[in-house]
Amino acid sequence: MDISVPIGDAGRFNYRIAVVIVHNGRVLLHKPVDDSYWALPGGRAQLMEHSGDVAVREVWEELQVDIQVERLLWITENFFTYAQEAFHELGLYYKAALSDTSQISLHDGVFYGKEGERDLLYQWIPIEKLSDMTIKPPFLQKGLQQLPESIQHITIDD
Repeated sequence: MDISVPIGDAGRFNYRIAVVIVHNGRVLLHKPVDDSYWALPGGRAQLMEHSGDVAVREVWEELQVDIQVERLLWITENFFTYAQEAFHELGLYYKAALSDTSQISLHDGVFYGKEGERDLLYQWIPIEKLSDMTIKPPFLQKGLQQLPESIQHITIDD
């Protein structure tokens, strides 16, 4: 069971794990076909699941790609509204590496993955082009251009 819990009429609490995969100066981003912004791959943790295992599972479920989790980059408290629902999200962002580059498309164009029944667009974006894109949460536009040396805690009020 995913840790995404409605809290009365106030909104929803999420526990989300995301991965930063950089390959040849490009970072992997994704978005649902109908969304206007990009985000890092990842998803909700399940109860009693280690966060690093969530990162591996989510990338496998969406792309059938194996990754190696390297280190934790950011812990975020993110307050935002999506589809007219208020969210309070705790996020962990891990740096990860591809275990086998033959498992994934490395070309410049868009390719597809799945999240349940939902189609996702994926694309390798050159790091120097990130400032031209709409990425959520917004701290990632600059944060992905220079990954922190140690874990950072970030609070985001949308």
